[in-house]
Amino acid sequence: MINSEFVAFKLLDICVGLGLRVYGERIDLEEVDVDSVCRKKFSEKKVTVTIIYNYLLNQCECLDVEDFCRLYILLGIYEFFFFA
Repeated sequence: MINSEFVAFKLLDICVGLGLRVYGERIDLEEVDVDSVCRKKFSEKKVTVTIIYNYLLNQCECLDVEDFCRLYILLGIYEFFFFA
């Protein structure tokens, strides 16, 4: 809510806000092998926000500071853009 008015976000707004490209060839994430440090922490094929949240709560002492911050920022972006 901004000034007591609801502002509807469109997909383009979210992409631009996250710095994602909005034109060009479409990338199928199911086919691409992502080499991500944080993605390797989860054995599940589909990782949900709940899984990340529980992982942070249960494994916070085992994680490097950088990995914890990466996952925490990911949750923050989700909360800001998708869970208004």
